[in-house]
Amino acid sequence: MGQLFLKYPDLEDQLATIERAYRPPSFEDRLRTGWTAETGKVKGMEALRRARRTHPGVEEYSELVTLLMSQAAEDPEQRSRRVALTTRVDQEEIRRLMALESQRDGW
Repeated sequence: MGQLFLKYPDLEDQLATIERAYRPPSFEDRLRTGWTAETGKVKGMEALRRARRTHPGVEEYSELVTLLMSQAAEDPEQRSRRVALTTRVDQEEIRRLMALESQRDGW
């Protein structure tokens, strides 16, 4: 995730803008404007949509968070099977590439 912040130096500012749109204003402003938690959700979602359209870093960050959340919610047994399958596929692919490379080099 740190690489995203290096790739997009303004990403932290963009995320802070989204958070400010979502967070409640001061108590007095809440009373004056009739702010509710639903108001915060709507404003936060609007800010997120705007930022995702105009800042590719926010889109990448969103995709990464979604991926991490789905992996965290995954059943440990399913995750173990997925990792084992991925490892097996990777090993098979590496073997295939090595065989192609030796054929190309005339081994």
